Amino acid sequence: MNVTYRGQPEGNAMEMDLAERFFLGLAFIGASCLCVVFSVWMLT
Repeated sequence: MNVTYRGQPEGNAMEMDLAERFFLGLAFIGASCLCVVFSVWMLT
């Protein structure tokens, strides 16, 4: 999707999209690690 944010150029919008995907990926990995650590802590 070529969506521009607040009337910014497409290049800047693409950079924002990549940054958002990167941070969402980091958050997802962090949440997965927290889930694993929590389940191991509850089982022990």
